[in-house]
Amino acid sequence: MKKYLLSKDGNFYKANLHCHTNISDGKLSPEQVKELYKSKGYSIVAYTDHDVLVAHPELNDENFLALNGLEVEIRDGVVTDKDRYSDYYDNNKQRLKVCHICLVALSPENLLTVGYNREYYLYHNNRNYRDKVVFDESKADRLRYYTPECINEIIKDGVDNGFFVTYNHPAWSMEDYRDYTAYNGMHAMEICNYSCYISGYEDYSPKIYDDMLRSGKRIYCIGADDNHNKYPATDRRSDSGGAYTVIKADKLDYKSVANSLINGNFYASQGPEIYELY
Repeated sequence: MKKYLLSKDGNFYKANLHCHTNISDGKLSPEQVKELYKSKGYSIVAYTDHDVLVAHPELNDENFLALNGLEVEIRDGVVTDKDRYSDYYDNNKQRLKVCHICLVALSPENLLTVGYNREYYLYHNNRNYRDKVVFDESKADRLRYYTPECINEIIKDGVDNGFFVTYNHPAWSMEDYRDYTAYNGMHAMEICNYSCYISGYEDYSPKIYDDMLRSGKRIYCIGADDNHNKYPATDRRSDSGGAYTVIKADKLDYKSVANSLINGNFYASQGPEIYELY
């Protein structure tokens, strides 16, 4: 009897689950990102700009699905310092550790910006989108401390509020075994973050995924670009199309794709294709 690890039925859809546009620190508009990824055979892009969730339902068509999302950053040594929040180095020019977490909404109606603070943690172009942010006004603004406790609270908030939560680019983040094995509750981690990888960081991370599994975490792995598109698509330094997630779903709609993410009906790749897995 065959036990299918990827469902027997359904269609395969190529997806980028970590993406930046000119809403935060990317160079392309959401529309330009859509056209670029469609030209590379993608059907799904999760728009995960920094610290603001801005949905793009206008981009959806029969061949393309835009998922709602955001990326939340927690940085060592920075809690409320606006001047230093756009700098990844401390006063002694030492690189700060960070933790980046992507949250992809499991419903198109979910527009919540998790971990929002009305005064801090906005930089680059996302400052200009405050009017589009939906947040829980009954709760105090969250202050972010680079501690496992705070990071786990943000992960839990994401899961409890209906997001697929991933842990991102541990090498670029300067984190090690003592850091990432203390994080709990995420659905998946990036086994490859292409933007960081081609920038020279060791963010093809099967060893780190193995660390996670050995430490008792039962999580999936994804491939993602983390694209910022600073270079044209024809440039060898382009960060689009290098690592991706192939999702098997009944059809290209939000509910079907969200169900596949939650149930692990996908695989990560940088090129090889899986047609059947049982």
